[in-house]
Amino acid sequence: VQPRHPSLISAALFSSSPPPSSGVSLKHQHGRLVLEVPLPSRNEKCLFFLRPMLMTVGDLIADLQREDSGATASLLSTDGQHVANMTLLDTLLEKDFQLVINNEVYRVSAPEKVVTSSEHARNLEDMKHVVHLLHTALHLPEHQLLQERQLLERMDTIKQELSPLEKMKAQLSQTAEFQTSRALWTGMALLSVQGGALGWLTWWVYSWDVMEPVTYFITYATSMAAFSYYILTKQARFTENEHAS
Repeated sequence: VQPRHPSLISAALFSSSPPPSSGVSLKHQHGRLVLEVPLPSRNEKCLFFLRPMLMTVGDLIADLQREDSGATASLLSTDGQHVANMTLLDTLLEKDFQLVINNEVYRVSAPEKVVTSSEHARNLEDMKHVVHLLHTALHLPEHQLLQERQLLERMDTIKQELSPLEKMKAQLSQTAEFQTSRALWTGMALLSVQGGALGWLTWWVYSWDVMEPVTYFITYATSMAAFSYYILTKQARFTENEHAS
């Protein structure tokens, strides 16, 4: 039977063989990548079917310790540097490495790469890209929650800083509304008094022929006074806005 290309999305399986072995081997078996490891507590070797693109170093160590609770495992590079648990097996298997089990160091040779066609290589690259997208999608909610928490904390800080300014704005708005209302009622009262005085002078003291030019000039002066007040108050507000900015 000719071995097929290794499947990269199959689940991890474990099988034990009775004869003990002192070495560790990494090879393709039944179309899949298999790591043969001796278990110290059980005094037998165990086969671990690997998923290079989906498993990390931490997953492999966890599988070893799950199979043999008395085993303490770690992975080192050929120069003795520890390999991070988050490293993908696909990256680790590109070079030789060392497997340490209970202070026993085993040298593991990288598996022979299977020669594939260009179309199959493109499919593998596409699959790697899909796995990367899935990994990003799975971890994206945690990143979004962290960003949301940071934004909420920042918004709460900004609200605390704006609280005194909001109170000052409310006080200024209340004062401006009161002054505007007072100015309007004062103007209404003055116009009422002016109209009553002109009517009294027109019908009881003088005639319309005498009061007609007087009422004209008084009305004209009132309009000029209102227009001047508007210009002065507008200029004052414009100057205050310039100083505030």
